[in-house]
Amino acid sequence: MDKSFWQGKRVLITGHTGFKGRWLCAWLGRLGAHVYGLSEASGDRMFEQQLEQSFGIRQFMTDILNPVQVEEVVDEVQPEIIFHMAAQPIVSEAYIKARATIELNIMGTVNLLEAVRKQKKSNVLAIINVTTDKVYENKEWVWGYREGDELGGSEPYSTSKACSELITSMYGQAFFHIKSGRPIPIATARIGNVIGGTDWSKDRLLPDCIRAIQEGNSLKVRSRYATRPWQHALEPLSGYLLLAQKLVEKGQSFSGPWNFAVPEEKSVDYVVDVIQREYPNRLNVEYGQGTFHEANNLKIDSSKARLTLGWEPRWNVETAIKKTVSFYLQDNGANRLDLMEEQIMEYEQTRESSEPFQKIK
Repeated sequence: MDKSFWQGKRVLITGHTGFKGRWLCAWLGRLGAHVYGLSEASGDRMFEQQLEQSFGIRQFMTDILNPVQVEEVVDEVQPEIIFHMAAQPIVSEAYIKARATIELNIMGTVNLLEAVRKQKKSNVLAIINVTTDKVYENKEWVWGYREGDELGGSEPYSTSKACSELITSMYGQAFFHIKSGRPIPIATARIGNVIGGTDWSKDRLLPDCIRAIQEGNSLKVRSRYATRPWQHALEPLSGYLLLAQKLVEKGQSFSGPWNFAVPEEKSVDYVVDVIQREYPNRLNVEYGQGTFHEANNLKIDSSKARLTLGWEPRWNVETAIKKTVSFYLQDNGANRLDLMEEQIMEYEQTRESSEPFQKIK
């Protein structure tokens, strides 16, 4: 990644107050980009103020389901690069609020892309829609899914994100192709299970573990033997940044779907065990069955990103868990952005000096 590329770039991030959106705001702020956020209020006004004060990030607290407001923001910001991250991302929540999840994850994508399409004069150079590894029709394969494999979904979240993928592809072919007169490279980023500080979402393993420890409650673990490609948020974010740069510099040859995941999978049991070793307080664990369907094995193949983009993850699963637990141990709300910048700097230095991922112990 060429850090100088981002200096002065006008970047719009939808869902910027979400977990990964916060980390992306902080990283782009460090790189000198002009960052604009479009999201509903997060309830963490202190952190939003820190983003404004430290990096001058301008935030539009706008409902992405309101097409008029989304158009107004896009017209005012005149972004050069767009990261679409606004979504309802929790699988269990999607079962409870299926209609709301489907509407947000599908129509939010439509509203954003329509806003770009309807601009009289657009400065947009690249668009990345962030989705998930769950967009694939899961056949419980022992090998990873590749970008050309079949899309599908067996529950509201995965299905809605697969639809978002199809809509993104359609806009790229129908409205943003070179023959349309307004060629805009557009890509989707499919990622494995992401962890990291600032994530307090319900029904996510690490936040649930930390909450249980801090509150003195037992952790109810479902699917203890299920495996996932757990990765720190900075891993796929580095891929987004590199992909956006390539889209701008190389054009539509880099459009389309991209997988970003570490090349190893660990069980839920493994993650809980590492947390137990890292956290000073003891965690009481109760094992049981979940109330909704989840894949037992899920992995994606990131060979395309490694071979074509030169993207390479650098923190293995154990390191990612330790960095996340360390963040939670230090997080008191007042210095959260400082903690994020510290870990971003550590990650940048690791990427510059580390051996390849497979050799990290």
